[in-house]
Amino acid sequence: MKTQLHKQLIIALFLFASSPLAWSMDTLLPGQNITTGRSLISSNNTFELGFFRPGSSPDLFIGIWFSASPETVVWVANRDSPLNNSMGILTIHSNGSLVLYDSLERVVWSSSTNLTSITNDIRPLLQLNDSGNLVLKDQTSNTIVWQSFDHPTNSLIAGMKLGKNLTTGFETVLSSWKSSSDPSEGKYMYKMDTEGAPEIIVWDRDQIRFRTGMWNGLYFSETLQMLTYSDMFTFLFVQDKDEVSYGFEAKSTSILSRIFLNDAGIMQRLVWDPDQQNWNEFWSGPKDECDYYGKCGAFGICQPNTMTICSCLRGFEAATQTEWNMRDYSGGCKRRTPVGCTGNSDGFYALKGVKLPYSHNATVDTNISVEECRTRCLMNCSCLAYSPSDIRGKGSGCVMWNTALVDIKDVNGGLDILHVKVSKSELGTSNKRKLAIIIGTITSIVISVLIICLFGYLLKRKKMRSAKQDKTEKSLAQNDSFKGTDLPLFDMETILQATDNFSITNEVGQGGFGIVYKAWKFWEEENILKLLDEAVESSVLTTELSRCIHVGLLCVQECPNDRPSMSSVFMMLSSDNVELPAPKKPLICRSIGVFATDSNFYEYDSISVDQLTITKPPLKKISIHPPTIKKMWNKTSFKQFVTVLLLFSLLLVSYSLDTTDKTKKLVNDQTLVSSQDQFVLGFFNRGTPAKWYVGIWYNVTPDIVVWIANRDYPLNDSSSTLAVSDRAIVLIDSSQNTKPLFPFSSSVDKAFDPIMQLLDSGNLVIKGPNRDEILWQSFDYPSNTMLPGIKIGKNLTSGFEWYISSWKSSNDPSTGNYHYKMDTLGLPEIVLWNDDRIEFKSGAWDGLRFSGLPEMATYSTKMVTFNFISTTDEISYSFEADLGAPLLRVVLNETGVLQRMIWYQTSKTWIEFWSWPTDLCDDYRTCGPFGICNVNEHPICDCLPGFKAKSPSEWSMRNTSGGCERKTPLSYRANSNGFQLVKSVKLPDTESATVDASISIKECKHRCLANRSCLAYSLFNISGAGSGCITWDKDLVDIRYVENGQDLYIKLDKSDLAATGKKKIQLIIGMIGTSTALISVIVLLIYLRQRKKNIGVAHLGLTKTNYKDSGSLRNTELPIYDLETVMAWQLWQEGRITNLVDEAIESSTCVASEIARFVHVGLLCVQECADDRPTMSTVVSMLSNEGCSLPEPKKPVLSTKITPEGLYSANELTVTGLEGR
Repeated sequence: MKTQLHKQLIIALFLFASSPLAWSMDTLLPGQNITTGRSLISSNNTFELGFFRPGSSPDLFIGIWFSASPETVVWVANRDSPLNNSMGILTIHSNGSLVLYDSLERVVWSSSTNLTSITNDIRPLLQLNDSGNLVLKDQTSNTIVWQSFDHPTNSLIAGMKLGKNLTTGFETVLSSWKSSSDPSEGKYMYKMDTEGAPEIIVWDRDQIRFRTGMWNGLYFSETLQMLTYSDMFTFLFVQDKDEVSYGFEAKSTSILSRIFLNDAGIMQRLVWDPDQQNWNEFWSGPKDECDYYGKCGAFGICQPNTMTICSCLRGFEAATQTEWNMRDYSGGCKRRTPVGCTGNSDGFYALKGVKLPYSHNATVDTNISVEECRTRCLMNCSCLAYSPSDIRGKGSGCVMWNTALVDIKDVNGGLDILHVKVSKSELGTSNKRKLAIIIGTITSIVISVLIICLFGYLLKRKKMRSAKQDKTEKSLAQNDSFKGTDLPLFDMETILQATDNFSITNEVGQGGFGIVYKAWKFWEEENILKLLDEAVESSVLTTELSRCIHVGLLCVQECPNDRPSMSSVFMMLSSDNVELPAPKKPLICRSIGVFATDSNFYEYDSISVDQLTITKPPLKKISIHPPTIKKMWNKTSFKQFVTVLLLFSLLLVSYSLDTTDKTKKLVNDQTLVSSQDQFVLGFFNRGTPAKWYVGIWYNVTPDIVVWIANRDYPLNDSSSTLAVSDRAIVLIDSSQNTKPLFPFSSSVDKAFDPIMQLLDSGNLVIKGPNRDEILWQSFDYPSNTMLPGIKIGKNLTSGFEWYISSWKSSNDPSTGNYHYKMDTLGLPEIVLWNDDRIEFKSGAWDGLRFSGLPEMATYSTKMVTFNFISTTDEISYSFEADLGAPLLRVVLNETGVLQRMIWYQTSKTWIEFWSWPTDLCDDYRTCGPFGICNVNEHPICDCLPGFKAKSPSEWSMRNTSGGCERKTPLSYRANSNGFQLVKSVKLPDTESATVDASISIKECKHRCLANRSCLAYSLFNISGAGSGCITWDKDLVDIRYVENGQDLYIKLDKSDLAATGKKKIQLIIGMIGTSTALISVIVLLIYLRQRKKNIGVAHLGLTKTNYKDSGSLRNTELPIYDLETVMAWQLWQEGRITNLVDEAIESSTCVASEIARFVHVGLLCVQECADDRPTMSTVVSMLSNEGCSLPEPKKPVLSTKITPEGLYSANELTVTGLEGR
């Protein structure tokens, strides 16, 4: 009986030990094991250890996950050694190590520990702690010999460290999974950089992808958000001689959080929301373009909330401006002014609120003060910048950079300050401006009073001076012996500014086109005698005057072929027997383009004033007319004609390379190439094993495929052909099976011979009997790429849609999850779909761009023209590349990011010009109804004015999808509501909005106010003066702040408007003093500067008045002096004569020695004494004979003298002086 009872008890104990209930604990002892279906659970039921299969993977792994979220695995033991069958055993080995066996009892993974080397008395124990740490320890000494926290995978949880043991060199790092279904080690790594100032870096293999910035005592300088949730976590940063590490602890056991490195290389801090049963993102990085390492290159700073995100630090300029114009900022910036090595020549300017530069090679001293740090850097020739290592309190410690400052980012509200060393010449302007602001702020009231008094005094003084000046002018006018004295004192900068760099349209004393215009006008009127001065009218021969003007007009003809040479001019003037051609209309304005057919053989690239005498014939367009061809034929030999025929035949061959018909088949090793060699159509393969496709790619980069015919119908081998039948494009495989890809039809009923042609635009077209008729085109069926000319939109008549869709992966071009389409409900806008879920919306088209994509304005006028069509038949958007623009494409990649790429010819690479989405605020419904997103704020979501969080507890957990609600419900009594303006935003989703393009914004306001259901209104079209009306009567969703965004007017109860108004009034009152002072100082400076200018003008006017009032003068419009002569003489004396050359030809055909000789001769021609001026024949000899030595010019006539009547003639200057024409 007892024996049987013993047997039953043993069986019961065995069954209990074998049941899952027995394993619902946190400890594993020697002799016990964990198999599939069994697990260890921490004592507080937070974590669980067991076997799992990630995603759709058939492989088995053992790992740790959150009990509340079993799909969230935080640690994997055998990540690189999966179990390929359904059986696995985890147990403690006899040597004290943790071992994982497969079904054949082979070791798959082990902890590689050996307790027998420590003690012979082995009593190991495996325990899953409440922190999620799996520890293997000795029961006797309670010593931990191995723990999972030392070997993390892709997650950092509370209590875990990330860093380095400086004694042993052991590092704890995070590494991403390869994919969501493959936990093996991926290519991204998250680790502590302990060189220089410690910071955490995300590595993409051996390339830096993202930096958090250095630890500043409170947070990593990039992650300002850490301060916003410091009430939830305690951040643990350790830096001593033994260890550098970072970790965190939750301040409440109910808070579940993890830092997670996903398979796309994105770091995320996620917090569990027990109410919503999901993970909320508190922070992520990289979150925008500026987070990517080195975006703006050396000495550049990235500002994520600006259209052109990169700029140079003060004192620096773009290293290569052409690259910056192409949005390639990687070359960074260079100094404008070198720094010296003495404290007197250099200084620092403070760059506030930034992510500090990469500090790997920086020098760190935590024991000195910030002041001492500044002194060290100033005296160190190699020091480029410094910053305190700890910003707590007043700041302490020192970080000095001796190498290029890389990866600086503007962090809104950031507390870090970078002091950059620059030459003191770069600091002067800024210091003066700051001093003026400080003085204006402190003495605002005093200055205001003084300004009023000063204005009264100056006004009185001006009146007194005016009276005195009138008296002086009268006295001078009566003095016949008055002589013109030196010129008024104007500095060169003033003259250059006043005359637009001596532009011919701004000559002082001459309007419009001056003498040339007058001469041509009187020539046409046959009244050339009007050009003569009365003093010499009777002593000049009319025929001689006519001939001189005739030759002069020939010299200013538009076409260079119509202008005589200098020797011809000499012959024309010296002999009356030379027949002169009739002049055409002279060049009195700039023109760009081809000349008239009777005198053209050139097309001009650009025209400048200097190009009237120096002409650069282009090599592009030549217009040849039938008579010209006939002449050429008469002069061409038979051999030359044969050569022309051969060249023409080559052109025909090249034409055939882009075209095929139904009699020809395109096989694997054949291609169609567009006529300009831009695009290629042919077969290519992707994937393993290789699948074959027919596609179009760029000739310069064959790996960039822009269109695929059979993306969802790949071929298994290369023995396939592409052909054109009477009614479709067909693909024929190796088994001769025919697959019609794209059917087409013709207006011709009978059989016809279609051709397939690849155009230079990248468009593959099928043409019918009439070769101008396109029956089908690839642009109607794009893949993942949008080329210039491709539409995104919808045909409202047929319902046909144009859209692009992503590839499934980089090796699988079949249709992926993401689609880029036009939403035609409400106002048209572009939507990025992830299957049937909206990811992002572009915002409504506002007449110039999509309201959520202000970046479009930064390059639309330089290289791209946007086309938006909205009619009863079609709504579509497309773009065209401007003339001379580089290759452009828009691609939707497999991760759902839309990128505008530009081909950079110099480096032979594609550069990302713009991408979307750029940050978290681009996510659709991020902040919920009546919420607004600001990427520069922390947290990024807030409620619109007059609204509050609908669920404050959810908002505190960063779950803002519930949005906001009104503080005060709208009242429908008369005059009880009003509108609050929210400026510069992306307009809300317009799916349910009402549009009226015919009314004004004022009428729109009244209509919304009268409509009870109207919640907000805005302008429909912002182009021009603005027009139209949009009103919303449902929840306002997907609003964010954008640079140069639109104005949105939100309807609120007047009590909420009053509260907002009070805040504004307080702000305004607080700024009145400062604003008044600043305005007063500015007005004073403007007045004093204008007064100084007026004194100069008065001097000039005095001299001219003497001329006008003098009874002895008959010419009333004699110029005081010729500014071209002034400039030429000054530059001649300074040895900078080449500065006179127009920029348009400065680097083309100009020779410095020739320019100097021309000016030398010109200065000789305007000498004061007539005996010093060369004759026309001498001028021709000087210009045509470089060996002829020239006398040194004396100071030219720069001032005028009053000469008694009868001896003076204005023509004395016009005959001998140089004019602009």
